[in-house]
Amino acid sequence: MHVLPLYLLASALTQKLKKTDKVILSDLEAEIHYLADDKLEGRRVGTNGEKLAGDFIIGEFEKNKFTTERVKISDGCSLLIFMMASK
Repeated sequence: MHVLPLYLLASALTQKLKKTDKVILSDLEAEIHYLADDKLEGRRVGTNGEKLAGDFIIGEFEKNKFTTERVKISDGCSLLIFMMASK
């Protein structure tokens, strides 16, 4: 059950939202659905689903001007590092 999207939807319906807030809620719901999708295999360590989730998260941070780096810790395990880009 997707409690957070339902809560956000209920909140959105009970108050008038600005257009930008509606876009943010829609984007957030899409991100949650993607990260919860079965094709990500539960995002278990070492699975292709973990890599897909990591790539998605990296892409989202890079869209928001963060620099990212994936550091391999051991076989099948990596750490994602996010740094705010300097202005």
